[in-house]
Amino acid sequence: MKNTVKKTVFIAMLLFYFLTTNQLYSQRWPGGKECGATEIKDVQEQNNIQSNIDFDILHDIRDNFLKSYPKGLRYIEEYYYISDLKIDYSKLSIGELYDIFKIAPKIYDAYDNIKNSKFNGIIVNEELKTEIIELLNTFKKLSNNTKYITIIEGLIKDTEKIVNKNREQVIEFMKN
Repeated sequence: MKNTVKKTVFIAMLLFYFLTTNQLYSQRWPGGKECGATEIKDVQEQNNIQSNIDFDILHDIRDNFLKSYPKGLRYIEEYYYISDLKIDYSKLSIGELYDIFKIAPKIYDAYDNIKNSKFNGIIVNEELKTEIIELLNTFKKLSNNTKYITIIEGLIKDTEKIVNKNREQVIEFMKN
């Protein structure tokens, strides 16, 4: 049971960062840093763990969205900084882990909408914004590292800036 919880927490952390920055990355990033998504996928496969994390969608977000924008590149660098920290994810409750997995389909829907040039609706509504910010605040308590906290606070501000924005407005936000 203890190993299962550790693996679930590890998977949850990857999903957390995806949810908060709409990013995940393939095998390696410049500088030779190993991808957390790849490690999590390996752990899942080796231990026959099922989850609603779709690594193909996550890599598509990285390859076809984030790499195209300055903010996306910044998020990538922040992701690797956080990945290198020693954070005690055992502080997360089962309920908090559940909340992480519950939000994944909403994130996938938001990404489908942003890549659909004919979609004219809202990408991140108030409900999704609230869920993302609650997750960020949950993860904020896991470390006292100043840079980590600054990154999380920046993600909260960025999430607030894209709420109730359409596709074009979100893309414009990513350019700055």
